Amino acid sequence: MSWKGGEKSAGEVGERNFSLVVAGHEVPGVYWSPAGGAERLVMIGHGGTTHKRVKYVVEVAHLLCACGIAAMAIDGPGHGDRRDFEWSGDSGEFDRAWKEGGGTDTVLTDWRAALDFIEAEFGARPTGWWGLSMGTMMGLPVAATDNR
Repeated sequence: MSWKGGEKSAGEVGERNFSLVVAGHEVPGVYWSPAGGAERLVMIGHGGTTHKRVKYVVEVAHLLCACGIAAMAIDGPGHGDRRDFEWSGDSGEFDRAWKEGGGTDTVLTDWRAALDFIEAEFGARPTGWWGLSMGTMMGLPVAATDNR
């Protein structure tokens, strides 16, 4: 588990990429923080066929940082940097990516590991979830099984 590269800054928002190895697979993620630090954190789940840096995820992260709240996102199973094929638009591709990526069980272990990593770096704090489409599908089991 490590940071990848240094912190980048976009105005008042710092951004750092990280990479975790969880149960033998790589989990790439990104952490955004306001310049003055943050006492709260929101985990952001992206929609199906997208990734941790899709435009609306980055915009939500920057909006949260403008409110003094840190944010983080990871690529879901079979998505983003974890995808090993190009999307063609076939309706079965999401199912393939989700199942081959490990599905809900993988989501739970990956998000717990990502949150453990961020808390080890910045301390525990009240944490919430924001997700769209598949991001909601990922967030419900994470939020329901982790009391952080």
